[in-house]
Amino acid sequence: MRADAQARTADGQFDAELPVTIAWTLPQSPDAREATSTEVRLLHEGGTVPQTRSSVEAMFPHLAVDLSAYEQLLLSFGAIYTLGQDAASGDAGSVRGILTLVGSNPAPACTDEEFEALEAGRPSRDCTGREDTTLSGGNWTAL
Repeated sequence: MRADAQARTADGQFDAELPVTIAWTLPQSPDAREATSTEVRLLHEGGTVPQTRSSVEAMFPHLAVDLSAYEQLLLSFGAIYTLGQDAASGDAGSVRGILTLVGSNPAPACTDEEFEALEAGRPSRDCTGREDTTLSGGNWTAL
């Protein structure tokens, strides 16, 4: 199921509405009367999603990074809600998640020596892809 998730930090460092895919896992209990929990996952559509510089500046108003130094900005967001079946017993549920903002640029071209090492199966670095730098992010857990 598709939806929009409003995500914001208490300190205002991040505030955005993100398109997400919602998936849930129903409890598999051998005894249907047994109290179990349901897991609901919110995943930013497409995993890591390219963002425009203006959208990142709006989402992270206090980010002290020169975004123009990166060719591509990527954002990943995910949350897992575990919904307890018995709120009276204190098992009302919990949430944990992750948010990561990455700046990406093409990797510098391979030198002749690096290219030969790559062809020989002993690369010294990945000079054929991209170089990613984590600009902001974090994990959270709430009960």
